[in-house]
Amino acid sequence: MPTTPLPASTPPRGYTTDQAASILLARPNTLRVALCERGEYLGVRPVKLPNRRLVWPADQVDAVARGESPPPAPPTRPTRARRTAQPAAGGAV
Repeated sequence: MPTTPLPASTPPRGYTTDQAASILLARPNTLRVALCERGEYLGVRPVKLPNRRLVWPADQVDAVARGESPPPAPPTRPTRARRTAQPAAGGAV
């Protein structure tokens, strides 16, 4: 079944971590560390694909590269809060 190629003027919907880092003049691990520590990089939050890869929204990355604040991200489903360690009842002295 033949497929119709996209026109050359159609921008990509998202960037890989390496592509986004190159556009934002940063190292890929800078984006990964920021994502782990803060859940975003310069206001941009990537989408995690089923194959565990990240896709950084092209419109948001491009906005940050132009010096603008990124457009608001679509709402995501809430995550469960992590449990914190509770001291044992009747603790030792």
